[in-house]
Amino acid sequence: MTACDPIKVYDARWEIEEFNDDQVRRLFEATFAYGRLLGVDTVTLTRDARLGCARVLELGVETALRLGLRTFVRYEPISTPQGYFTSLWVSQEHPQTMGLGITASHNPKQYIGIKFTVPTVQAIGLDCGPLGGLTKVREIYHSARKFAQTPGGSLTILDLTREFRAHRRELMAAVERVLTRMHLFGGEELKAFESEMSAYLGVKHVRGVASGTDALALSIDAAGLGAGDEVLIQANAFVAAVEALHRVGAVPVAVDVRLDDLGPDVEDLAARIGPRTRGILVVHLYGLPVDLRPILALVRERNLVLLEDCSHAHGATLDGRKVGSFGRAGAFSLGVVKNLAAYGDAGMISTDDAELAERVRLLGTHGQVKKNEHAFYGDNSRLDEIHAAMLRVKLHLLDARNARRAAIAAHYDERFAGLLTTPPVDPTRTHVYHQYVVRTADRDALRRHLAEHDVDTGVHYPVPIHRQPAWLGAYGETPALPRAERVAREILSLPVHADLTDAEVERVAEKVVGFFRR
Repeated sequence: MTACDPIKVYDARWEIEEFNDDQVRRLFEATFAYGRLLGVDTVTLTRDARLGCARVLELGVETALRLGLRTFVRYEPISTPQGYFTSLWVSQEHPQTMGLGITASHNPKQYIGIKFTVPTVQAIGLDCGPLGGLTKVREIYHSARKFAQTPGGSLTILDLTREFRAHRRELMAAVERVLTRMHLFGGEELKAFESEMSAYLGVKHVRGVASGTDALALSIDAAGLGAGDEVLIQANAFVAAVEALHRVGAVPVAVDVRLDDLGPDVEDLAARIGPRTRGILVVHLYGLPVDLRPILALVRERNLVLLEDCSHAHGATLDGRKVGSFGRAGAFSLGVVKNLAAYGDAGMISTDDAELAERVRLLGTHGQVKKNEHAFYGDNSRLDEIHAAMLRVKLHLLDARNARRAAIAAHYDERFAGLLTTPPVDPTRTHVYHQYVVRTADRDALRRHLAEHDVDTGVHYPVPIHRQPAWLGAYGETPALPRAERVAREILSLPVHADLTDAEVERVAEKVVGFFRR
């Protein structure tokens, strides 16, 4: 990028304030975030060579790179600033380039400048003239500064904006590619995604569908399970799995869970097999693969259909093999909160069975075998081209993002040792930590404590499937499942998404540890 001499047209100063490292990161992050929303893809950090501000520069570069911005560093002498200030300017030579200078450190003499480069002048309001654009950038900085000064800020269990900001350019290029062709269903992007996902999972076929619930229902239907067939399912599953069985007329039978890994209890599975039992639907909950080895033996022995709900477990492995490749079919949600997530509802089905894959395709397109010829009545469940294109971008990021989740989980494991029950660690199973779920009898009090310190948490899930009003209305009372019911009272999900900063991870850990050591 060619350097150019800026013309300073606005300058504002504030009183000196003390910021710590975390607040400086937040100041950079919020400022860059606003810039990304305006189309910024490049920043230049300018360091005053005479004063020296290595730590602030390091924090700025670290944040910019983490958010996927092209980053340049420039050294130049400047006059000593008096306190925190911002300098806003437009370039005379390149009017699409604006600048924002920030003093953000313990030492008010340490200065970092940020130069935004945007695709169009209109993107930040310069169509109203230079001062209009500069007013907009001033608003951005005021908002960022306010965010940085908020003590810790609210730490949410998921922040979808961070991943988008970091990979905005690739994601929007994928959308542009689809809209340029205007082939919106069943085109090149879907075919490529299905092929790439098949290779990733190590299966022969992947079929994209409209949602995770559709993936479950279509795989159940295509596997030949239907009216009156009993299917065993662990009681701590999400309601969507029961809905899918209900849609095709199959009858769910809830089974209790193991306390060590919260997977289905194999002895209870075996005990609940009856004359109408046709299948087992296992849920790889929270990103940890169910230990399928004894279940596969049971399935073979009793001639049952095994289906996998992999909606929490994109990329998880058992004995080096990806989930979704063990059963007759694997159903995946690609919804917005998942490790591999679309920007709306989406799903897919994995299988090695060519006949099942074709049945899924037909079920999802009204049973249409060719134009205006429908072999049977199906549904409308398709993964569109825009989502397929963006999922292709995200698939290439999945392993790295899962590894970041695992690193966060490992830090939590170390910090929480002896305080509460943490997720199991099994060298034969790769956990991808869709959720980091701990257990404690003090769950509700811990959750209130974290909320008081602006740390968001979740409970996945507070009511077992057999205690839901919908279940009771459809299937009546079920015998008690004491372990599943106990777990529902004890589980708590802590923030573990891949875009958390190290400071945020430690903040969560510190607040949890502080609760138990009061």
